[in-house]
Amino acid sequence: MTWWSACALAGLLALAWWGGRATTYALFPPTRSFDLPASCVPSRTVTILSIGGRPFEVWLFDAARPRGMVLVCHGFYGHRRQVASLSAALASQGYTTLLWDLPGHGDRRQEPCTFGTHELQDIGSILSWTARDARLASLPAAVLGWSFGGAIACQAAARYPAFRAVVLDSAYARLYPAVVGAVRRGGRRVPALTGGLIWIGLHLVLRTRLSAREPLRLASALTQPVFMMHGEADQSIPVDDTRALCRAWRGPAECWIEPGIGHVGLFAASPQQYTERVATFLNQWLAPSPQLSPS
Repeated sequence: MTWWSACALAGLLALAWWGGRATTYALFPPTRSFDLPASCVPSRTVTILSIGGRPFEVWLFDAARPRGMVLVCHGFYGHRRQVASLSAALASQGYTTLLWDLPGHGDRRQEPCTFGTHELQDIGSILSWTARDARLASLPAAVLGWSFGGAIACQAAARYPAFRAVVLDSAYARLYPAVVGAVRRGGRRVPALTGGLIWIGLHLVLRTRLSAREPLRLASALTQPVFMMHGEADQSIPVDDTRALCRAWRGPAECWIEPGIGHVGLFAASPQQYTERVATFLNQWLAPSPQLSPS
């Protein structure tokens, strides 16, 4: 290898590493925050320590007579405020809802987004806390994810059997096209070559095989019932991703595809229908197991 080719390779690897690190901190673009509507103020806020020792907040929307609890995962470039209205709606249907900012997002911008590693540690810490909370310990649990949060939800379902049902909204099937597409849309000036370098850089920075965390790879082993939703006009994640996930899912799978709806746009378009359909699904699969009477 000549000196100039070695320098070129070193330069590409450095660019890949920088791109991967920038993506883990979700630097494209900055998170947009907003005030919560009065109807979406959480019932309580708890501070939980991650396995790494860093504190993070969890918002709870307590149901008056809870029949279950739902952990909600927001999307890439998102934050917990974006799913607060959904959480309040689910609480009105009898499901205590928990949401938090994923690492690298919202109020946790100082931490890296790790596409599953730190996120699953957070979820483990949340589940450990709920097991000690008198109001939550006996409730059956589900996990709901929007887009990137759907991938985290799939990983959580694979890791933690406490989740008895899964809800996915506009989830991607494979990570590489989703990450590259998101970075291109966010950065707006990211060339095609840089997208590939960012993918390589993510592996260098995270030191993990990201393909093993892809929803499509996990689906064939997931036995929990799943309710999948997708807008047919989604320009960010193809609706065929949800169709592929529905075919591959090992457990019972229900799919709702709505024409004319864009990325994670179903709740905004039809909040009542969305909430009722999710609640109907949860009512079916989180209902207590029937008690057998002694013979």
